[in-house]
Amino acid sequence: MIRNRFIVVSALQALGAAEARHALDLSDDECELVLLVPPVSGALDAVRAIVRDSSWAQVREAGPPADTALHWCSRVIRHRGLRSESAGLDRIFLGDYQNQIGRNAAHGLDDGDIFVLDDGTATVLVNEYRKALAENREPPSLMPQVSRGHYRMQALAARALGLRLDELQRVTYFTIYPLSPSPPDTVIRHRFDWLRSRFGNPELVDGTLFLGSPLVEAGIVNLATYREMLSLVRESTDGRLWYRAHPREAKDKVEELCERYDFELLHGEGIIEWIVAEQRWMPRRVVGNFSTALDTLRVLGGSDASVESIELPQRLVASHWWPRVKELQESVSSRMEGDVSTAQVFANPDADAPGTTEVNGRG
Repeated sequence: MIRNRFIVVSALQALGAAEARHALDLSDDECELVLLVPPVSGALDAVRAIVRDSSWAQVREAGPPADTALHWCSRVIRHRGLRSESAGLDRIFLGDYQNQIGRNAAHGLDDGDIFVLDDGTATVLVNEYRKALAENREPPSLMPQVSRGHYRMQALAARALGLRLDELQRVTYFTIYPLSPSPPDTVIRHRFDWLRSRFGNPELVDGTLFLGSPLVEAGIVNLATYREMLSLVRESTDGRLWYRAHPREAKDKVEELCERYDFELLHGEGIIEWIVAEQRWMPRRVVGNFSTALDTLRVLGGSDASVESIELPQRLVASHWWPRVKELQESVSSRMEGDVSTAQVFANPDADAPGTTEVNGRG
């Protein structure tokens, strides 16, 4: 009989589901995994890599991506019954707190516990949001990349389709972050014990791993600035260099950068946390921008691992992106102070922000 339902929308959340089930010693045959993961950009394949190594009484997949209003409505209608199905469950685990389908399902619990699975820095944001509400302050947007107007319109549409989206009274965060929530919310910390039980602790090897990011593809910085970051990393190490490409990075850009700066492309199916655990080794130094993986790899690598965040100066960031980039960089500095060293990119002083000298990330 299903007693616990896990609702996730990403591979990192699916990993959190497996970790939470292990930490709470829940029986496999009482746990159901609901995958609201779009089958695009390898996202569903990354989740399946984790699911294959874990055992669930039942796994449900969401179907086509909600990339149009019609598809979104169809998905909401198809899954709104999860609320009535939640009656009698002991626990519901939400990977994406702001996901309307998951929020609606959680409201169906009679007297069970609601957990918020680790979703990277979004977990920190959810805690800040709920604390602000508890203290009668204006809360931050749960989806800063989406306008408040669009978010409210979608919420109105979801309610019109029968979803219940009011705030949850109490949640327990299952997270790597040392949160300080407002009562009655609570925290259970985790350190990837399920991954360690499955693969052991990764061995730290000499060298540097650079976590790629679609900064050029998104128009946040120029290709010249991105190259400067790689050059900075190359010049700061004498050892081997690995590059882990982001799924949204252009393949030809990654190949050109790896050849130019002598990086080895780190292959593997799934998210970087899974790859590091499965291959049983990890570069001693990890460098990136404001990636969640900086946080997770710091935990996986332990105190002997060096994790660095490269900050981007305002003059090299597209003006309309700067407020969001500034917010993300400040978040990295505040939550990881004392644990992560921060490097500053001192690129070519004549370089421009995206717009005039390069088009679509190409010179």
